[in-house]
Amino acid sequence: MVTTSPWGLAIARSALPVWLTVRDRALKKENDALKTKLAAERARNKSLAKVAVELALELEQAKEELAQGATVARLPRSRTTTSPQLR
Repeated sequence: MVTTSPWGLAIARSALPVWLTVRDRALKKENDALKTKLAAERARNKSLAKVAVELALELEQAKEELAQGATVARLPRSRTTTSPQLR
């Protein structure tokens, strides 16, 4: 069986040292795992970018509403300074 080296040379499989063949397989396996991990990270980054854009739009809308003098709904104040659960 003949394989091609990284330098484009044809090499008989039997001429390769065993350690090189083992290392090549290990590196290919590691490369595949890294590609999978990279794809997952890219997907996560894409999701985070979408969230950031949505939050930026909401912030811009809130700024526009405040600039137009829109009133902000206030929550009623409690009559005591502590909440009933803390008593």
